[in-house]
This record gives sequence, structure tokens and C-alpha cells, in this order.
Amino acid sequence: MSSLPYFRYLICILCLSSGFCKPSGGYNPGDPSSQEFYETQILKCMLGELAECVKEPPPPSGPTILYKRNMFDSIDFYIGSTKTFTPAVTGTTPITYSISGTLPAGLNFNTATGQISGTPTVQTTLLSFTVTATNSIDVAQDTFNVSVWDLGAVPDTGKSNCTDNSGNGASCTGQDGQYSNLPGFRSYNTPTTHPTFTNQTITLDLIRGLYWKTCAEGQTDPSCSGTPTFLDWAGASNVCTNLNTAPGYAGFTNWRLPTAKELYTLISLNSSVPLIETTYFPNTDSTVAYWTSTQFAGSGVQAYGIHFATGNSMPFNKASSLAVRCVAGQTLSAPVFMDQGNGIVLEENTQLYIQKCNNGETYSAGACGSGANSIDWDTAVAICNSFNMNAFTWRLPNLNELHLLVDYSDSTDPRVYSIFNTIASVGYWTSSSQGGGGTEVNAYANLTDTGEMTLQTKTNFLNFRCVSSGP
Repeated sequence: MSSLPYFRYLICILCLSSGFCKPSGGYNPGDPSSQEFYETQILKCMLGELAECVKEPPPPSGPTILYKRNMFDSIDFYIGSTKTFTPAVTGTTPITYSISGTLPAGLNFNTATGQISGTPTVQTTLLSFTVTATNSIDVAQDTFNVSVWDLGAVPDTGKSNCTDNSGNGASCTGQDGQYSNLPGFRSYNTPTTHPTFTNQTITLDLIRGLYWKTCAEGQTDPSCSGTPTFLDWAGASNVCTNLNTAPGYAGFTNWRLPTAKELYTLISLNSSVPLIETTYFPNTDSTVAYWTSTQFAGSGVQAYGIHFATGNSMPFNKASSLAVRCVAGQTLSAPVFMDQGNGIVLEENTQLYIQKCNNGETYSAGACGSGANSIDWDTAVAICNSFNMNAFTWRLPNLNELHLLVDYSDSTDPRVYSIFNTIASVGYWTSSSQGGGGTEVNAYANLTDTGEMTLQTKTNFLNFRCVSSGP
């Protein structure tokens, strides 16, 4: 500390600008490394000019606590993915935390920080919890939902009736209509309007956690009145991205054009057109296909679209004008196939067992022989229904189960994951007859050269493989 008397500080502060008080070596109170800087700071403190010198500690206060969540009051986790949510907290410390109920398996609650974290293992939808923050002054609470979404889940097709090759009513044995919730559930909330942005409506997939715009672009929320805007592929991608402009449509900032496998989860093989559940997606246009973000591999000018009049998916030239339905949330997981070494491949997300070889081929030492069956639809259903392998109960795969095998990243024929022995340039049957309420003389099939899911006349001869949910 300088030995200069206090009055020198006063005099120097008054005359610094004139330079009268500068020492011979120069006066530099702006340099934190100089003696003069500290002298000036001390003087300011003595005069009460430094906030640090006069600031009083805040009075004791009770806690506040808030977890950041979306318009459904949900904090979102995903099966197999590690994530941490930390609340925003104020108040006099120390603060301790407690939570009501038991979190889903794999999640943990930290009583010292209020954090919810972990790697969940079980799908859970909008489960309510209350966290209480407590200090010596008061308590505060925040009530919200915890959701754990399953990005690998594949929904049932919604098919409930059964017909034969001629479209006549028939026994459901082995057909898609015999089964419910295979390979998984389909469930949506009713369209929900944002509490602040009252012209912005969302339909939530309650299994996969996909947040869909209830209406196509160009239609008016919440009833989806009006006609969709038809855009080329680049325009479709841009219109979804533009929804992310702050604060984001309905508060979400990860809007995008859906992939082919995401948009296909909306196909419902009900008894009327459009092939979508109109309670959740009203006034869906069935006169035109809807764009997906999935490009036709090997072609720079085509991308897939899906038609809700027929349930067909196919490549379109990117200059085509199609409708657009945007989605927010994490992208669905790719299938995970594990060769069981016995002619069976397991898809781990759905626990679906699939023939590695074409039906009719013999499996031996990791290889498939010749002799693949190519047969009409009725016969394919019957063969899988009586198929005997590994003591499992087998069936012909439904539309969504066979769609799992399509590899949209493959630019070569067949566009099917290479773990399967697949014949190029042919069709593979599903157990799903056409939806929409017409005469069901067609059933869905996968065309291996293009990856299309499309209707084929049931009397056509196509290849097939069987699937099972296990013993």
C-alpha cells in the first residue's frame, strides 16, 4: 500500500485529467498491474463508489424449482440412450430434493441436485411426478411428466378383416387381420393445441415419441381445413426446417421432413380411405402422395413419397409436387439384426424372428440353398402358417414387419439388408390385404429392385419368407 496520505488521493482524483498529479514515471490507474490502479480502487471503495464494497448479501429466501419440458409437460428420455435433466433452482442453500413415486427402470433421482438421469429400459408415456425442493425457509414443488420413448418400436398395421385371393371374406388364420398389436402397439393422443400458440396443433405418437404436425402444410389448425400446399422435394424440406425459427412451431425446434419409415408408421389399413386414423390426422388429402426425406439411393433426382389412398410407397422425381407433413422428435432407430446361426435372424428392437433364407430354400452351415418358393398369396399365407422351424409359431409378415427389411441406403438390387438371402428384382408377399374398404383382390408386397411397398394382385406368384414372435 502506498504511503501517500489520504488527501493526495482526493487531489489526484480531481486533477488526473490535467496531469498535475502524475508521477515522473507516468500515472496509469487503468493498468491492473500498477500500484496506481490499486490506490485508485481503494479510494473508490472509501468513497462508496465500488458496488463490491457496498453490496449486501441477499436476504434468506425459499426455493424455486422448474424442469424444462415441452407442451405436454413432458421431459423426454429414449430407451437405450443416456440423458440428464437438471432443474433451474433459486433460493438459500443448502437445498435438498425428493420425488414422488418410482421412476421408470434405468432412471435415477439425485436428492442433492434434483437431477433426473440414466439410461431407461422400459417405454413409459406421460407418467406424472412431483419434485419437492426444501431449504431452511420454505419448500417448493414442480409437477411434470416423464416419458420414455421407444424409437425402435414398429406399429401394428390396423388391419382387422381377412379375405382370400378373390377378395371374399375368409378365415383369418395366418393373415394380418388375425393379429393385434404385432409387432407393436399404435397409439396417438388427440390433436393438442399449444396453450400459448393457439393456432399450432400437435398429434403425439405415444409409443415412439414422434411429434407430428396434425395438419399438412397449407391447412389450417386445428381442424385441418383447406387444401395442402404441394411442393417439390427441396421446398418440402425447407418448409419443415423453417418451423424451427424461434420459438419454434408449438415450442419445438427440431422439425424436419420425416423418413420413409417414420411416415409409413401413420399408414393404417382401416376400412376407408385415407389410410390414416383421421381422428388424429383430420382431413388428410388422399389424392396426392406425401414427401419423405428418404432419397432413392443411387439417384440424385428421386426421393420416396407415400400415398394415403393406397398405402403405396415409391420413388418420385424431386421436382414433383407432393403434400408435406412435418415431424419433430428424434429419428427412429435403424433395425438391429442378429444372425442366430440356425437359419433365423432376430430383430432386437421388436424381438421379431425372421427366416434368413427365402421360404423353400434349405439352410446349412450359414448358407442358403436353392429352391425358393414363388407362389400366390393364399398359398404363401398357408405355408407360413404351417411352417415348422425351431418349434416357433410362424406367419407371413405383415406390411410393417416386412418393411423393416428394406435398406433404403442400398443403391443396388435387392434393396434389402444383406444379412438376408434375397432374390433381386422380385416381389415378396406380406400378409396384409389392401386397406380402404374395396374388394381386396390385392395384397401388399415389397419390390426388391426399388424398395417400394406396393399392392400386387393376390394371384401373382411372388417370393416370401416367414416370421415369428418366438416360441
